[in-house]
Amino acid sequence: MVTSEEFAIVSARISPETQDKLERYLHYLNEREPGLNVKMSTAVRMLIVRGLDQLEKEIGPFPPVPRGKR
Repeated sequence: MVTSEEFAIVSARISPETQDKLERYLHYLNEREPGLNVKMSTAVRMLIVRGLDQLEKEIGPFPPVPRGKR
């Protein structure tokens, strides 16, 4: 199991419209699965992973990041 120390912390500025969509998605998840109590960070992680997976299906695998660029 992955521990929280293994996750990178990423911050981003988002528009109020995007924040509203995230809050509505979070509400949808928690209404659909009562008792699950999904947090915003989990919902954002889920959406990022889904979006990246979909993008890779559309354009193919991403090239590796050159060493020293992280």
